[in-house]
Amino acid sequence: MQVTVNDKEVLSMLSRVSKRVKDMRPIMRDISVLLLESVQTNFKMEGRPKKWSPLSSSTKASKIKRRGSWQPILVDSGLLRKSNDTDYGSNYAKVVNPTKYGIFHQLGTRKMPARPFMVLQDSDKANIIDLMRRYIENA
Repeated sequence: MQVTVNDKEVLSMLSRVSKRVKDMRPIMRDISVLLLESVQTNFKMEGRPKKWSPLSSSTKASKIKRRGSWQPILVDSGLLRKSNDTDYGSNYAKVVNPTKYGIFHQLGTRKMPARPFMVLQDSDKANIIDLMRRYIENA
């Protein structure tokens, strides 16, 4: 699963950085780490900026039977949360989740509400722009 962000301000800043910095891989690596930390915080907070929908009573009962607890939301075996990883190159930075079922949690299904865990926060955009400004100044 991959979520693409096309924020005009971030893309404009990336264009300016790429004109000043010859090797963009270091900044893309740092941006991908920032994005990964944000996704992990989304799990910890159980949704940001809006909290995820609560689990149904049947899902809670099933989790309690298997794990002894129904919390946290979106964590059963821990694979979904642990599978988030970074990827970056000279012109991209992203967080990827290779699980086959992550997309169903991200977008929801007929039977399950969306609980998006790959969500770029406004504060993330500001942090990315700040990071790029520092790279431009030090280029």
